[in-house]
Amino acid sequence: SMKRVRELVDDDDVFAKGVFDKDGWGDDAVNNAIEVKAVECLRYLLRVESVRKICMEEKEVQHSILSKLNANWDQRVCETMVQELRFTEKKLKALKAYKEIDITQIVSVINK
Repeated sequence: SMKRVRELVDDDDVFAKGVFDKDGWGDDAVNNAIEVKAVECLRYLLRVESVRKICMEEKEVQHSILSKLNANWDQRVCETMVQELRFTEKKLKALKAYKEIDITQIVSVINK
């Protein structure tokens, strides 16, 4: 389990690096958790400050998260990511300006 891995790796930065390593399909642990709708796993990962910081500050990671949310739409997963990463409509529009992405469904979660 992710908790067990976290216990073995006692350095948050090393753990975060592993979380964002890409698999053979180009996905990282956050995107894989979105794809399989593993809400508790996402919450756990985002409690690690180094992981949360990368998700909240790196535009390419944020764009990847939004793309995965769109491709694997699930209301509960989207609500979790919006809440955990403090996505706002303004932030989503800025990400869309950075790199084209459909934000319609995600904005609807923010505005409900």
